[in-house]
Amino acid sequence: MRPTVKVEIKSRDVKTGLMEFSIAVDGDSMPVRPARCAGSPSRTELRTSFTLDDGSGQPLLVAATLPWQCRGTELRLP
Repeated sequence: MRPTVKVEIKSRDVKTGLMEFSIAVDGDSMPVRPARCAGSPSRTELRTSFTLDDGSGQPLLVAATLPWQCRGTELRLP
């Protein structure tokens, strides 16, 4: 099974370059549980990043680190 990714990008203010984005990923998996899933409730942080490039300016790296709840072999946002 291949994961599906849906990305939406909206321009909020053309003058300042403010943009809003959302990403939804479905069907992705990790081969092993994150080693840092610990505590009660079990939690860890995962970092993700991607690049926005409209082909006319400098590419923009977007990165975030979010807390996740560990539930057996599943990770969920709290």
